[in-house]
Amino acid sequence: MTRPQSMQDKVQEAERLCKKTSSFWGFGAKPDYMQGALLFEEVADEANSQKEKEKYYVYAVDNFLKTQDEYGTWRACECYGKLYSLFIKENRDKASEYQERAIDLLKTIKKWTIAGQKCIQLAELYEIDQVPKALAFFNNAIECYQHVDNYKANLKSVKLKALICLITMKQLAQIIDLLKNNPKLFDRQKFCLQLLLIMEKKYKDMVDDDLENPEEQAVIDCILNDNKEDAERKISEFRENTHLNLHAELILNMFLEYAEYSKFEDEIC
Repeated sequence: MTRPQSMQDKVQEAERLCKKTSSFWGFGAKPDYMQGALLFEEVADEANSQKEKEKYYVYAVDNFLKTQDEYGTWRACECYGKLYSLFIKENRDKASEYQERAIDLLKTIKKWTIAGQKCIQLAELYEIDQVPKALAFFNNAIECYQHVDNYKANLKSVKLKALICLITMKQLAQIIDLLKNNPKLFDRQKFCLQLLLIMEKKYKDMVDDDLENPEEQAVIDCILNDNKEDAERKISEFRENTHLNLHAELILNMFLEYAEYSKFEDEIC
């Protein structure tokens, strides 16, 4: 069979391949969805207009999926990736919708690592101005990476990104759950957890001997037992003499904001 050369010829050939043909006697060839989809993808690659590219990539996806096999699903994901690239500069939401479809397909064929990477890519698109949406994508990435062996470092990194989203949103209960379920995410985590429990007034959940660092324990004791001025002075001294990582710094800032606008002396000290 002569290979079609023009785009119009390729479209016609792709359409023919994706349809079942029959003879006068009722016999006919089954559709060749794979070859038809490959031609549609080729047409999309060669098209000049964004509209035409989108149209034929979508046709390619539809027919790749009709193959009902892993390779066809993978090729459909590749087309969704091209659609993402096609729109990302001018229409973030539309681009992300195509990427989400790719992620859903990747999960069906257990390509967890790639799915997780794409989730992070989407999360980072929204982490500045749409934090709840970014958090949802980070959580999706966490779900994907949990299926991957020997991926603890990557999983930890994503959880820390999700934590920043939660801190930004001031979701105390969710932050506490994350820290309790992941005890070694960052330095001074136990100290931060104590501050969060104070903010949530969950004093019974606090364990006096949980803090190995005496300076940290002294701060907590002062917050719980002394007056507001003494507690603020103790926290200030602690910050001046202690190196805090980003997550600990953010949580301490959140606590100070809480202390400023709550009945600090009545409820804590």
